[in-house]
Amino acid sequence: MSNHPPTRAEMSSPVGAQLVSRMPETAGDIRENSRTKVNRSDVIIGVGAVCAVLGALSLVTQQIWSIVAGTVIEIDTPILGTTLYAAEIALFAVAVVGLYLYQRHAFNRFGKVAARVAIAGALLWSADAAWQAVEVIKSGGKPAPDHISTPLLAWVVVGFGLYALGLILFGIATWRAGVLPRVAAALVVFGIPLGMALDALVSGILIVYGTGLAWLGIATLAQLRSRRSVHAGRLGAPVS
Repeated sequence: MSNHPPTRAEMSSPVGAQLVSRMPETAGDIRENSRTKVNRSDVIIGVGAVCAVLGALSLVTQQIWSIVAGTVIEIDTPILGTTLYAAEIALFAVAVVGLYLYQRHAFNRFGKVAARVAIAGALLWSADAAWQAVEVIKSGGKPAPDHISTPLLAWVVVGFGLYALGLILFGIATWRAGVLPRVAAALVVFGIPLGMALDALVSGILIVYGTGLAWLGIATLAQLRSRRSVHAGRLGAPVS
C-alpha cells in the first residue's frame, strides 16, 4: 500500500470517498467537538449553580421580612409567602443536581447516595411546597388551616424530613470531596439543624444554610469559568 496521501482523482472515486470519510478529524474538528461537549455539561452545572444563588435570595427575602415585620411572611401575605417558599425549594432542587454533577468525580459511594437522597428529598418537598402555594392561591390568599388530616401531616413530615436529611448528607459529602469550599458545606450541614431548632426563637436563622448553598453556587460558577478559560487556552494552542 502506498504511503502518499490520496490524490484528487483517488478522492473523487467511490473508494476514495470512503477513505476520506474514515480519515481522522482535523484539529479544528476535534476542538469544536470538545468545546461542544464541555459546553453541554457546563450549562447544566451552571444552571444549578445559579439556582442555588436565586433560591438563597428567595430565602433571604422571606427571612428579612420576618425580621422587619416580626412575623413570618406566610401570615402577612400568604400568596407571596407560599409562592416565594415554593420557588425557593424548587430552585434548591435544581441546585443540588448541578452541584452534584460538578463534584461527582470526587464523590465516593457515600457521596453518590447522599446526592440521591438530597435530590429525592428536594423534589418531594418541592412538590409539597408547590401544592401548598396552589391551595393558598385558589383560596384567595386565606392562610392554611391549623388542623390538617393525618395522611397530609405524614406526607409533610416525610417530605420535609427527607429534604433536611438529604441536604445535611449532601453537605457532608461536599465537605469530604473538597472540590468546593468546605466552610460553605459546613454552613449547610450545621445551618439546617440550627434552623429547625431555633427558627421560632431567632428570626433569620435560616439564612445560615441559605448562605452556604449560595456560596457553593458562586464557587461553582467561579471554578467553572476558570476551568473554561484554561480549557479554551489549551484548545487554542497550536498543534505541533
